[in-house]
Amino acid sequence: MIDLMDTGNPISNLNTYAQKGRLKLFYEDLGSRGPDHNKEFTLRVVLDGKPYPVGVGKSKQDSKLNAAQNALKCLHEDLHEDTAGNSGESLSPVSNSSINYICWLNQYGQRNRVNVTPVERARPGHHNATQWCKFRVGDKEYPEASGKTKREAKEEAAKLVYDIINADHSTEASIDIV
Repeated sequence: MIDLMDTGNPISNLNTYAQKGRLKLFYEDLGSRGPDHNKEFTLRVVLDGKPYPVGVGKSKQDSKLNAAQNALKCLHEDLHEDTAGNSGESLSPVSNSSINYICWLNQYGQRNRVNVTPVERARPGHHNATQWCKFRVGDKEYPEASGKTKREAKEEAAKLVYDIINADHSTEASIDIV
């Protein structure tokens, strides 16, 4: 297993990880906001085409460091869950989707100060058990999704939450326009 936290420098750890996996790594500058004396910079890691949660800081270097830490946390969770699930699949640092929905959901919970809790279970099937997961975000419970592995079910459930929350926001935005 790859040790993502082997040195104290997240930027160096992420660079090493990308080099070992022959993955394209860059930091996307999402700009800054605030007055000149109190700017807040925002960057995000894009690893092999997959964006990770943003990093914010008082300098570009601080935001880069925070973005690298956020990406490493997500990668560490992905690797930990993949090995804990004993899926037998190869450990890939990047899923097929362009968004890591679980990381997005965790970041959403932090930003909005609500608890995000996955509820996982297995249902027996003909040949083996199907994994199921749903999320509770604050007081709201979202629909359940299934997958062949715990990780796949959790990612699908997080994607459902993402789609529902973003549909709600786009509906609110269209109502505000009218």
